[in-house]
Amino acid sequence: MKIPSFLYGPYSKVKSVCRRKAKDLRRGASFTDLPADQWLDTATTPGAIVVDGPARSFSRQTEQFCCFALAVAISEEWESVPWVEERDTIWAAYHEAAMLEPWLFLGLLGQRSVSFLDQRPEWLAPFARAAVKFWPLLAAEGVRYTMIVEPKDLWSLPTNIGFALARLGVSVEKVRAPLPPGGLITLAREVLPDLKEE
Repeated sequence: MKIPSFLYGPYSKVKSVCRRKAKDLRRGASFTDLPADQWLDTATTPGAIVVDGPARSFSRQTEQFCCFALAVAISEEWESVPWVEERDTIWAAYHEAAMLEPWLFLGLLGQRSVSFLDQRPEWLAPFARAAVKFWPLLAAEGVRYTMIVEPKDLWSLPTNIGFALARLGVSVEKVRAPLPPGGLITLAREVLPDLKEE
């Protein structure tokens, strides 16, 4: 999987770069402009893939993919904007772009995106569909994802994938259980029966 290099490193370094990127977005840059053609391949780059944070205990790690950091920087940059305006501008644009890019989608798996999905239920199905589309790529990383310290496989973490599926009608018990045979698409078809293998 390819992730922009600006999301890699100790959180203190990534945070400052993401703050600049958030300012670029506010000045009109698009999400597709942010990587600036500088990518790292997770197959050859060590480190955990952090999908929510910052956790004090994890921020001291030196090299990691801080996929949550852009969402944190966006929240801080738009802090003075009324939430409804923030939700309907930058967060809507973020979600729209993330439906096409796995690295952006990873940044929406944590707490910063819950309010958007909660208040814009029309985005739950597109979010779940994107999760299914990206799942083979995301799941292939194995036990490498984290929110705090100990890495786990992605499904074992309480992310917005489970949140979206539960809000669409999958039982909480199934969302908390291991994935069924056939994987995420099998579970998602309970509420999105037209899903097809990519």
